Amino acid sequence: MKVIGDSDRARLAVIGSQHGNEPFGRDVILRLAEDFKEVSDLLLVVANEEALAQNVRFIDEDLNRAYGKPPGSSHEASVAHRITQTIENVPLVLDLHTTQADVREFPIIVRYRTEEQCLISATDYRDVAYMDLPHGGDNSGLGSISGGGLALEFSHSYTTNSFDQAYRDVYTIIERVLSGVARQPRPRRIFHVTHVAPWIAPEELALNDFRYSPELGGYAVLPNASEYVGKHRGFVATEVIDVEL
Repeated sequence: MKVIGDSDRARLAVIGSQHGNEPFGRDVILRLAEDFKEVSDLLLVVANEEALAQNVRFIDEDLNRAYGKPPGSSHEASVAHRITQTIENVPLVLDLHTTQADVREFPIIVRYRTEEQCLISATDYRDVAYMDLPHGGDNSGLGSISGGGLALEFSHSYTTNSFDQAYRDVYTIIERVLSGVARQPRPRRIFHVTHVAPWIAPEELALNDFRYSPELGGYAVLPNASEYVGKHRGFVATEVIDVEL
């Protein structure tokens, strides 16, 4: 695990590459380290360096499901423990991920509090996935922290073909958070994810993110992620909260 910055002074932590097959997070972290070299209130963490070196999703288990487990029980449980200790006193966290799903990018929260609302307001996204179910809840990185957290899920194709723009998206959010300047509230839709979608072959059912599906009885979230092939078909949101943030 690589840590750049002072955890005692940071107001915002950015975590990248919890999964070793998602190098975008590491690449963003290293570039942020250069662009924010003189900024003392930003903490940067490259999480699973060992898995990155092998270009595998994890060594022993999914890091983003290993929080709260005894350190030493697996490589990822030990890394999760170190991350939790490192960011313990940091009030806000951004967690960077990539997916094979057919999306450009969207934010995910696992709690909906003032801190998360602050992070959402620093973005330009209209649609937000609120995932407090076990798959994204307390045993995840964001679910284990006391501060506010927001994950950014970028499509692999977007980060590969348009890295500079994807990086700029992250940079802009960080700049807004650290500036502390309030932005004009704008309409947002908070999609409350309540359960995992059953596996349905893509050719049998066309699903799009944040679009209502009668077959699912709700709104599809990450329905085309290859990470879940054969297991489930993403997630289902059954409640939409319209707010201005």
